[in-house]
Amino acid sequence: MEYHVLPMQELENYTVTFGDLEIQFLSSMKALVNDYSDIHYHTCFEIQYMIDGSNSIEAGDTVYPMFGGDILCIPPNTLHRNLITENEQFRRICFSVIIGRNTAVSSENNEQFSEYLYYSRIFASVQRTQCIQNAFAAQHFQTLLRWNEQPEWKHRIPTLLSLIFCEIADTIQQNHIIYASASLKEADQLSITDQKRKYLIEQFISLHYNSSTATDDLMQLLHLSRRQTDRVVRMLMGESLSVLLIQQRMRTAQILLRNTNMQISEIAHEIGYTSYVGFYSTFRSYFGCSPDEYRQQ
Repeated sequence: MEYHVLPMQELENYTVTFGDLEIQFLSSMKALVNDYSDIHYHTCFEIQYMIDGSNSIEAGDTVYPMFGGDILCIPPNTLHRNLITENEQFRRICFSVIIGRNTAVSSENNEQFSEYLYYSRIFASVQRTQCIQNAFAAQHFQTLLRWNEQPEWKHRIPTLLSLIFCEIADTIQQNHIIYASASLKEADQLSITDQKRKYLIEQFISLHYNSSTATDDLMQLLHLSRRQTDRVVRMLMGESLSVLLIQQRMRTAQILLRNTNMQISEIAHEIGYTSYVGFYSTFRSYFGCSPDEYRQQ
């Protein structure tokens, strides 16, 4: 299906910091007619705001109709694509959102509150795509559109992005009754260090499950020896790192087998296997059938 892009000024990429939180917004803003995208996924969050018109997004096994003012939050490693009807027109803003720590600020200096831990928990809880409505966020998006057309106002856009991010996080928290305590001392029975490590491990597995150097990379991330890393992962996650990585690989393989036409050898390579035999053997041990048989079910 062909498409063309209507004239519309692109947004720049922005990095926003507040407290010990750093957020990167990698953006694109398009007005599209008959837009079609192949199924794909990202290793970070994607946030879409529908400016006007209508469009449906297929994410995972669900189709999400979107209309003007709707906001779609797509978690990392979720296969998704546009679903377009003939002559459909819409305008939207898309952000890839990367949540990290502001290294210029040490949360240990302020144990009463960590923006990084607070918002990381909220977004880490999102396991499925969500279509949400938030009037304040929508208003900020519309203001962003106006300011983006006026060079003298562009310096204020990071402030708007901070507000949008916080409004979306609040809506996610309210919809799912997520407890994301701002008090690090009262958050739970884990120590502050363990809370940070658990989040880092979860994010690491989600983003680097297909890496051949995952163990060494996690050791560097946690600043621990190999033995210490293995002990900490087992204590916080209940399984060894190798088991957790395989579990994530198998979940991803299931998604790719169900939703794409990729060759099985390509899927094996995509999720980190250098040998098809190794992938085949592991898949059969997990699901009791071969990848071919699973795809045909």
